[in-house]
This record gives sequence, C-alpha cells and structure tokens, in this order.
Amino acid sequence: MRRFTLFSAVFIFLSSCNLNTSERDILVKMYGSEQDAQGCNLVAGYLWSNMHHACIPILKDGITLKPKTVNEENQGYPAFILFNKDKSVAELFLPNKKNTSIYLNVSEGSLYLYENYMYDDLQSKLYIDNFEVYAFDPKAEK
Repeated sequence: MRRFTLFSAVFIFLSSCNLNTSERDILVKMYGSEQDAQGCNLVAGYLWSNMHHACIPILKDGITLKPKTVNEENQGYPAFILFNKDKSVAELFLPNKKNTSIYLNVSEGSLYLYENYMYDDLQSKLYIDNFEVYAFDPKAEK
C-alpha cells in the first residue's frame, strides 16, 4: 500500500508540471547541459534573459518559433522571442548563439530590427538576411 501511495504522489506531482518532457528537453539539448552559463535551470524551462536580468520561463513567457527548414545552424531547434513590458524591445534567442541574445528594437508598427535580423510581430515570423527562417506554429501551442 505504501508503494502505491508513493507512486501516486510522484505521478500527481509530475502530472502537475506545466511542461511536457519534450519541451523541457529542448533547452537541455540546445545547451548541452542542465544549466545555462548564468545557472538558470534549463530542465525546468528557464533561460537567462539579459533584458530582464533574471532567469525566465522562456517556454511560457516567450514565443517559440519553429525553423522553416532544418540545417546545420539550427539543427531543428526553435528560436525564442521575448518582449519587454512596453514591447519596444524584443530579445531574440537563437539555437546557434548559445549564452547570448540579440536585441531587436521596434522600428515601425510591428517590425523589430537589428542589423540583418527582422521580426514581424503581426505575422510571427523571423527573417535573417531577408529570408524567412523561423515562424510561430499555432499547432505547437497547447
């Protein structure tokens, strides 16, 4: 009976987690460890945000963008976009730029720009060198 109670308690605890196993594994696989350079718990879905100066739940608070094609640079991993409170700046996390993020400043309307990066917030698409490279996939949402 004790084993059943312990098993039930563990099952209920694991079931109550918001992230499924594959979502939790994404960051660990991307970074190759259970923590990022600042000590954020990747297993729990947290990633360091330079903009917020804190570990943030990127899979919950950010927008996950799926790669349009799998290649050597992205290895099939997603990119993430996170906004500041007034949406004047977006922080971009790319799978090939570990331990660093890129700030995109709002340009006009829903466009965020930095050098060769452009994020269209209305279409939820990221362009690099004018090519659509990542896009939000509504089917991937819970």
